[in-house]
Amino acid sequence: MLLGGSFSLLSSWLTANARAEIDQWVLSAGWAPIALRPALLGPDAAVIGAVLTSVDHVRQHPAAWLLRAGR
Repeated sequence: MLLGGSFSLLSSWLTANARAEIDQWVLSAGWAPIALRPALLGPDAAVIGAVLTSVDHVRQHPAAWLLRAGR
C-alpha cells in the first residue's frame, strides 16, 4: 500500500498509526502482511502521470498532434 500525494511527505508521522489500523481492520493482515510505504514521486505524482499520458498520446499519434499544433 502506498501513501501517495501529500501523504507521502507525511509518511514518517503517519506510518505507525496507519499500520495499527491496517492490522486491526484488515482481516487478511495476519496471514498476508501489507507493505506500507511512501510513494516515490511524492506530491507531484498526479502531474507527472498527466504529462506522461499526454506525451504518450503525441508519440502514438504525432500527425494528429502536428495538425492541432499548426492551427
